[in-house]
Amino acid sequence: MTHQPSKQSELISGEPVNKGKPKFLIAGTGAIVKKLAPTWQMFSDLGVELHAADIRDDASGRDALPQGTHFYNWIDQKQLKQLVQTGWNHPFDYVYLSTFPSVHIATALRLDFIAKNFIFPKPVDSHFSIMETIYSEHVHDRAFRDMTTRSCVHDHYRNKPVTALLKGQMQDLHGNNGFLKNVTVFITEHRTIQAESKRRESLECGMILDLGPHALSVISELVPNTLTWRDIEGHTYKRISRRFEIVSAIRARDNGSILHNLEAETFAALHLRVFEDIDFIPEETNEVTDRIVDRPFDLLIVVGKGVSIQDRQDRRDLKAIELEFDGQFVRGNFDTNAVSGVINQDLDATLRSKIDLRHRGLNLPLQDLGSQGFSLKNLENGHLVTPFQSFGEAFSIAYLLEHCRIHHTARDLVRYAPLDRISDVVNRCVAKGLDPKWARDDDLSGLVFGEVPMDKID
Repeated sequence: MTHQPSKQSELISGEPVNKGKPKFLIAGTGAIVKKLAPTWQMFSDLGVELHAADIRDDASGRDALPQGTHFYNWIDQKQLKQLVQTGWNHPFDYVYLSTFPSVHIATALRLDFIAKNFIFPKPVDSHFSIMETIYSEHVHDRAFRDMTTRSCVHDHYRNKPVTALLKGQMQDLHGNNGFLKNVTVFITEHRTIQAESKRRESLECGMILDLGPHALSVISELVPNTLTWRDIEGHTYKRISRRFEIVSAIRARDNGSILHNLEAETFAALHLRVFEDIDFIPEETNEVTDRIVDRPFDLLIVVGKGVSIQDRQDRRDLKAIELEFDGQFVRGNFDTNAVSGVINQDLDATLRSKIDLRHRGLNLPLQDLGSQGFSLKNLENGHLVTPFQSFGEAFSIAYLLEHCRIHHTARDLVRYAPLDRISDVVNRCVAKGLDPKWARDDDLSGLVFGEVPMDKID
């Protein structure tokens, strides 16, 4: 079905235009929708007109939807027609795309004529080529030019409290400790895909696309394109740009994996080199007297499922970040929001007083959207980390991860047994080409610290 000018004119990005209560469509009602139950209840309490659609009536997240939610099975032609008619009369203010990653963009295009704004969970789509096409059309002001401006991306790791706690420290950390030397991000889970077989189709894209966006979303916040800090002598440093270069992308696969895509990885160690351009402004001047070009530091991203920290009996996940400055370390745990190392304790206390530490990032951005009258524009200010990514930011991350997947070092798959130690699998990746600097002789248990809040909100 084609766009109609009379309807298209109503599609104003970020601002609901329906008179009365907002309309929100949840496209796909799987496991993530179940975890978002507090959000749907909040929306219901706010008077939102909730709609949901799926290809099956018994989808796992349907029970999490409040009473009164309109549900459509869009394999049923009659119900699909009802959904289209509902949206045609009054377009949905937002569509949350909770389908399989392989059909995220296809679903958005299917609903484009009855929706104003789209919220994509990561990854935006497992088919990079279609995402690249959509973004290119936007850049060249052609077909689908407004799809990107009407879309935002929901990556809950950038909304985890520890991301904001660390971001709020970065100027102070640079000022006291100098430049970054190494950054390591671990996002690994002890549960195998076999143990989550109902989610298998959502994981067919592999761990680089499933978990990699989380790590790079955090890095994008902590190491933004621009940042200004002042050292202990009063000199000013301004990062004016930064870029990533792939050194190696070693992939591995659990030898019991049930993924149908035999080339999909269940573990990966991605070594990236970050180059930053920095202007130097001496104390008591306003002029740039020197520019450091392509100053490098190294980034290792480790993602995977079915791996343990200490041994096969250790049923814990490792979700942590380690920042090494020139001789000083800072560590953060994404599950507990604990931070250790050379941080400013007074600043940490101030930041914590402004952050709801119960949140684990999934519900937070959607609840912020609801509290701001469902206006994306109102979310642009007042946040250390903005709740949603722009499509362009997500595209930059997808571009980098796609080139990791096709890198010449990513061709062969290292094998490991379910619940092998993370450090052991990393060391096998070293044997296959990962830089020896990343070899580990510890079990990484030191990165699991702090306590998970008792009243946590996913």
